[in-house]
Amino acid sequence: MELIDRIAEIAEPVLKEKETELVDITYKREQGRFVLRLLVDRPGGITLDTCVQINETLSELLDTMDLIPTSYTLEVASPGLDRELRQLNDYNREIGKLVRVHTYGLVDGKRDHVGKLVAASKESVIVEDANGVRSEIPASQISKARLEVVL
Repeated sequence: MELIDRIAEIAEPVLKEKETELVDITYKREQGRFVLRLLVDRPGGITLDTCVQINETLSELLDTMDLIPTSYTLEVASPGLDRELRQLNDYNREIGKLVRVHTYGLVDGKRDHVGKLVAASKESVIVEDANGVRSEIPASQISKARLEVVL
């Protein structure tokens, strides 16, 4: 089993206990050091205190299991207000929110779609713009999608 998958498996009960879910996990070298980063969230958002508690518990577990052979920094954080949408669960969690979807090619005459996320499936997402016009964007055409921050 790959390291990331194993860490996700170990983190699952810790996250479940804190009523959170894993949004993303990465392990890579950054500025000369290895960083294991878990992005976690829950409906209504996540607090710094919850991130700290998860970090402390997970750090103890990972140290005990000694899965990572090199020195690393563990970071547990929120995915942020403008979080990227990658998996179907990400889209379904954000139905009704403002999103920006970039496509590889033109869909309904444009490559940049901004509007309310109306629906999502494995095949496509539907975005409704400010004028009430809906665009059905095939999943295979989505190059990047993220929440739009409304100030």
